[in-house]
This record gives sequence, structure tokens and C-alpha cells, in this order.
Amino acid sequence: MTGVKLSQNQARRLELLLEIAPATERVFIPYDPEDAASSSAVAQINELAPDLGVEIVEGLARDDSEVTELLNNIPEDIEAIFLVPGTTVNSRLNDVLAVAVDRKLPVSGPSTIQAEKGALTTYGFIHQEVGVQAARIADQILKGADPGELPVETAEFFLAVNLQAANAIELEIPDKILQQAQ
Repeated sequence: MTGVKLSQNQARRLELLLEIAPATERVFIPYDPEDAASSSAVAQINELAPDLGVEIVEGLARDDSEVTELLNNIPEDIEAIFLVPGTTVNSRLNDVLAVAVDRKLPVSGPSTIQAEKGALTTYGFIHQEVGVQAARIADQILKGADPGELPVETAEFFLAVNLQAANAIELEIPDKILQQAQ
């Protein structure tokens, strides 16, 4: 067996969000509990959050109408939004971002695509790069390589910071973060 795996990066992403917005104490995570990727990411975060002094507030949404309800009722004392992998909530990224800008909340997305679309930050993979990596492995197999002899590769993760989003929520990004960002 071979392929490209996406390692567990949620904990590091939360750490980076807290470096960017250090006053954050309550983080809202909207997600579909029936989505395995979403639930796995939330479990990673819940394990780390107490050590970071952060309270996680989960918002459950199994379908589009529940996402609408959730976005209309985010608790007032939330200080950041942390999106996890999964389509139920991420398909409504524009709506999440509208709420975030209105309430001046930083948003961390699970991949660079969310930062490109307006989330403040992410520490995640670039979809196209993972595709290129997987295509290279597939090409080797199609040319006769034994999949059992090819190692499983780990996707590379990138820190992205959207400065327009930072301006929109009136948040100054620390220089040490900007120096790390792609």
C-alpha cells in the first residue's frame, strides 16, 4: 500500500491561532458530528485545549439548515472560530466569514483554500500540491512500480495568513508569525 497521508495538524493549527490572537479563551468549532474527519479533528483539539487554557465550544450541524441556525446563534462570548475538515460547514465558508467579520472574530481554516477565500489563517495542505504528490506516486505505479515498495508520503503543511482578513477584523499579526507564513 502507498499514497499520501494528511497528518494530524489540528493541534499545531490551534497553537498558531493562539499565537496570532493570544487573548483568545473561547473557541467555537462548528462541525458535523457524523463526519469522521470532522469528529477526529475535534477530538484532537479537545485533547489539547485544556493545556493551552482554551475552552472549546462545539456547534453541531448535520445539514445546511442546521448550519444556518448555528451561525445565527454563535454565543456572544466566542473569541475565535476554528473550522475543521468536512463539507457541511465548509460549504458555507462565505457565511461563516461574514459572521466573523461582523463580530471581529479570527477564523482558522483546515487548508490553505480557506485562507485564500478570506479566513484569517490556516496551517494546512495545499490541495494542488497533494494532488501532484499523489499523481507522482500513481505515475510510478502505472509504469510498473510495486505499490508495496513505495513508501507512504506525508503531505507538507503550510502556514497561511490572510492580511486582508486581519485588517477586516482589526487584528495585528505578530512579526514572528508573518516570518513563518507562506
